[in-house]
Amino acid sequence: MGCCVHQVKPDSTQGTIPEGIPIGRPIDGVQLYILDENQQPLPVGVPGDLYIGGEGIAHGYLNQPALTAERFVKNESLNDGVLYKTGDLAVYRNDGTIDYLGRIDNQIKLRGFRIEPGEIENALCLHSQVNRAVVVLRAEGNKRELVAYVVSADDTNASDSSDNSSELTAALYHQLKQALPNYMVPSHIVVLSELPLTSNGKVDRRSLPAPSVGTTGDAESRPRDRKETVLLEIWRQILNRDEIGIYDNFFDLGGDSISGMQIVSKAHEQGLKLTPTQLFEHQTIAEQAAIAFEQSLGNQLATPPTGSIPLSPIQRDFFEQAPANPHHYNQAVMVSVRPETEVIALRTALEKLVEHHDSLRLRFENVDGSWQQQYASSTSVPLDELDFTHTEEARSVNQSISDIQKSLHLTDGPLFRGLLLTLQSGKFLILVAHHLVVDGVSWRILLDDLRRAYHQVAHGEAVTLPSKTTAFGHWTRHLASQAPAFETERDYWTEVCRSMPSLPADSPDGNNTVGDTREIVVSLTSQETTLLKALKQPVPTLLICAIAQTIQQWSQSNTLVVDMEGHGRHVWDESLELSRTVGWFTALYPLRLSLPSASLKEQLSEVQQQLDRVPNGGVGYGLLLRSTEAALTSPAEVSFNYLGQLTIETAGFITGLDSEAIPAVQSSTKSPESDRKYHFEIVALIEKNQIGNDQLQIHWRYSKQQYQQSTLTQLTQRFANNLKSLLADCKEDNTADGSTTPRFAAAQVDTSQLNQLMSKLKAREG
Repeated sequence: MGCCVHQVKPDSTQGTIPEGIPIGRPIDGVQLYILDENQQPLPVGVPGDLYIGGEGIAHGYLNQPALTAERFVKNESLNDGVLYKTGDLAVYRNDGTIDYLGRIDNQIKLRGFRIEPGEIENALCLHSQVNRAVVVLRAEGNKRELVAYVVSADDTNASDSSDNSSELTAALYHQLKQALPNYMVPSHIVVLSELPLTSNGKVDRRSLPAPSVGTTGDAESRPRDRKETVLLEIWRQILNRDEIGIYDNFFDLGGDSISGMQIVSKAHEQGLKLTPTQLFEHQTIAEQAAIAFEQSLGNQLATPPTGSIPLSPIQRDFFEQAPANPHHYNQAVMVSVRPETEVIALRTALEKLVEHHDSLRLRFENVDGSWQQQYASSTSVPLDELDFTHTEEARSVNQSISDIQKSLHLTDGPLFRGLLLTLQSGKFLILVAHHLVVDGVSWRILLDDLRRAYHQVAHGEAVTLPSKTTAFGHWTRHLASQAPAFETERDYWTEVCRSMPSLPADSPDGNNTVGDTREIVVSLTSQETTLLKALKQPVPTLLICAIAQTIQQWSQSNTLVVDMEGHGRHVWDESLELSRTVGWFTALYPLRLSLPSASLKEQLSEVQQQLDRVPNGGVGYGLLLRSTEAALTSPAEVSFNYLGQLTIETAGFITGLDSEAIPAVQSSTKSPESDRKYHFEIVALIEKNQIGNDQLQIHWRYSKQQYQQSTLTQLTQRFANNLKSLLADCKEDNTADGSTTPRFAAAQVDTSQLNQLMSKLKAREG
């Protein structure tokens, strides 16, 4: 039935029918509505489903009740009785006329977003040199991408004229990125002299040519100035990818909070001021370069802080556990160096490191039963040399390493020292620091700065290290002053910390000390790891989901509480910047997990939602917790820590001491007599295997006095099976372009919802 009409007047200059005409307004006796998925009216500029109402509406399809129920909808709120859902996508213009955008059947789902090609086509046609546009989803193997085909008003812009075509595509990319969210911008724009048509005069989508070199918008994706060039190179290093454009999305390339901080840190080294919050809000190089500002690369060895500072929550938690030997809780790294490494230059570089990074000068003292920390003035760093070239024995080497780990002293120092070890297999530098003054992120900073400082000293240059960020002491003071503001989180944490039944154990009363610790390692293959990194789902979410599935199946419990270790550098105040600050920032907080009896996809979504509900990255829990407050005592018997990817640029390698890139050994050690807090400590990381490929490894640590090895073998095998099932399910879903995208946790809104909202707001403004 004819339901709308629009008067078309020929173009006054050419006598032709103008492009982009609307379908008009409803005829007499007919009502047209543009409604959302809840059948609520949409405003001007917001696309939605087109419905027809009025006297001519039928009662349904003959003998097709299912189709009738789908298309003939009662809507009492519009006082029209029954409305007919046309299956068309439309939008109101400012003058009240209606634009037809295409069939709902043509809707595309890509990267978890539902995309209406008509919206993109309309945006393309707004350009004065575009007569017509078609947007399709092309798939080659597992790769799916949007491709736009445009017919130019100027024949010289057709694809056989590459220079003119490049100018037009560049202009179109710029226009689309101003009007549409990133996920709606096509990967390719192909300029054609005409679109292929079927015998019925419709676009023959199957005959549209595949995009070729020169139609990808490569010129538009290349950096345009110094800031974009610097950021592009940093992204390549940290994300370990060669092909990156300035409009690529950080999360789509596998970015996470840890790699985000590394990018911010590297940017500082190159004189670009950028905060982690800005990186998460502006997710492309182009956007980040626009807000980053240049800063001086001058030496930042300013007057070192002195006096006492408050303990951080994780430091206080350490002392409240009353470890058997608090002096012996170290982190260590070992790196390969060239035989000609200059010892004097290395010692000087280490001292400059302590001078620059204040936390390495911290000392701790027990005053009337309460531990306090303050800065020492000394910047000296013990660097021992041992040569086992002629008498190398594994026992002697291990004993030497153990001795320096035991030599740290909280009050008298040192809390940071080195050992230069010469073996028959080469020369190695071992660095040891007490955990109270460093964390995993700190080592990334220290190794990079040590490489730089050594080269400067060895070449007779003044040591100039990258600008400092917020001092550790300033952060702990600020955190302590903000403690009252976190009281609003108390009810949340009290609910999370409700008591739980204890996990099963072979010997529940068995000892659980550091000396009794044993470990089983679960590894993915390099191919599985590559797939894992290519998925849109965050790696920690997949791992936590598999852990929850495994332990809930094994313990026959519907709920699991896991103590999560986060990097703790979440900032809620823009005055704080911690990307290059050394110290122990770790946030330890409980996460209560309940999995529904549902599909793997739904379970994974539930885990992500429970992670999203954690306020402020878990920092508030440590501030609120006191050892005497039972209501906030975590019942967790499992801990989880995802260390991210250890690469040459992030931790584990030091190439600046004239060495080849050889992986470091990073470890944490406690006194063997110390009690373990958990039944299972689960640590995951991605590192290079012997042939240089990435490989995910998940370490399950347990007490041999509580569990038989066979029990953990079965448990970890079940975990491996669960993880691989999730991986296979996500691979299938990823191929179909469903995804779990990064969230804005504080608002409990995911990126898809946010982008859709922004798209609607932009449309209204238009």
